[in-house]
Amino acid sequence: MVCFLPRDDTVQCHFLALSQLEPEYLNLKNAAFYCGFQNPRSFSKLIRDYDLPKYGPNRTMYKKSVLDEFMASPSEFVAVKPRKRSDYSPVTV
Repeated sequence: MVCFLPRDDTVQCHFLALSQLEPEYLNLKNAAFYCGFQNPRSFSKLIRDYDLPKYGPNRTMYKKSVLDEFMASPSEFVAVKPRKRSDYSPVTV
């Protein structure tokens, strides 16, 4: 519940849904804490091996629902690394 005092000195209270108080998208630090990590650097190292979608104009935000899915089954987010061609040999000039 959020209460405020407008100009006519009457207290007005409004009930806000929990989703209005908590953001749906989290930056790296908040995403790490949301997933239970004490150190955001540890979380950052962990997610390098996974293909977690990022959101926002700079692609620096993580969606809570995606983080929930990731923590429930991380194997669904394993990143596919491109394989090197076996017949590849670098050219020296």
